[in-house]
Amino acid sequence: MEFWANVCCLFILFKVASSMTSQCYNEPSDVIITREQPLLLHCLQPDSCSDITSADVTSQTVTWMKDGDVIPFNNIFGRRSLLGNGSLLVREPVNRVGASDSGFYSCHVKHDSVIFQSRVAHVVVGVLGSFTKQPKSVSCTAGATVRLACKPSNAEPKPVISWFRNNSFIGNNSIMTSQANNTIVLPNDELEVCATMDDVGEYYCVASNIARVRKSSKVRLTLYKGDDV
Repeated sequence: MEFWANVCCLFILFKVASSMTSQCYNEPSDVIITREQPLLLHCLQPDSCSDITSADVTSQTVTWMKDGDVIPFNNIFGRRSLLGNGSLLVREPVNRVGASDSGFYSCHVKHDSVIFQSRVAHVVVGVLGSFTKQPKSVSCTAGATVRLACKPSNAEPKPVISWFRNNSFIGNNSIMTSQANNTIVLPNDELEVCATMDDVGEYYCVASNIARVRKSSKVRLTLYKGDDV
């Protein structure tokens, strides 16, 4: 009984020590940023721990990983800098980041013989390229089904695609609204219209995410009589 009591006590002490140690670290968080922002990921936060001194901080070794590879640090004025508190700062010469900075980051802290590994944080640098597909003007008979395309390139995160007719909002790919059961935004972001006289007009789409907003060219949907084909 005495043996198991000692084992139990050791287990409790280990759990308490582990809990206290984990509170000394501030793990990196998932983040979505624009190219105009610097990237700052935290790893250490020793000020929150009464049992860690400044001497302990200087004796710790911090390593940052991106997509499984070690991040090299040249100096504090480099593009990627390891700050004194263990945080990672990524910036262009004008405090910007690039699309190549998107990825999965984690930090590893070695203190004496103990190694702490953080969670893996997903970093997304927002980007929204020009359109690879835009709507085109179309003429059809009443009752015909037409589709208008809208697709930007290099979009991260996934943009909201909104559709407009005669400058009035129809719907988008997140709300999936329809009007009179004859107009709907499809899962591929195309606008499907079962054409009637009410649908005649000028159409365009707007793509937007954290990076920017892009508006397509305006096109027209017109109807003609069957004998005009």
